[in-house]
Amino acid sequence: MTTKKHSPTSTGNTAQNLIATADMLRKECNILLHPLAINDSQVKILNILMNSDNEANTGVPQIVISNILGVHRSNITAMIRKMEKAGWVARHSANNNKKTKFVALTPAGRKIATNANAVYQSCIQRILDGISDAEQQQLNEILSHLQRQLNV
Repeated sequence: MTTKKHSPTSTGNTAQNLIATADMLRKECNILLHPLAINDSQVKILNILMNSDNEANTGVPQIVISNILGVHRSNITAMIRKMEKAGWVARHSANNNKKTKFVALTPAGRKIATNANAVYQSCIQRILDGISDAEQQQLNEILSHLQRQLNV
């Protein structure tokens, strides 16, 4: 497979546009999430917990959440502590290892995650309204390609 060469100016503009768009999207979503007293980082944590929810509700190790989000453990600990105070999550130690903390979703956490995801969806829908289905498909393919490149 041959790699296409792009001019530094083209690559720089693309990178700047991609980063600026991601920042604007995050800012817009956080503005809309503000009335729910939650931010996009907290929504990501709740979604990780919702996606790994099981009948026993044993939770997810904090280190796994940290690795998925690519965020340092201390930052995750601070966020989870706030979420625990809000009643959205519960933390407990593993039976065989007191150092390993598991985070589980509470019913209140499930409710706020559901509401926040609805806000996210309406935000994204509004932003994508002027883009055709074909353009959205093309954008999705490009973004998926970039994500694969980053996960090499």
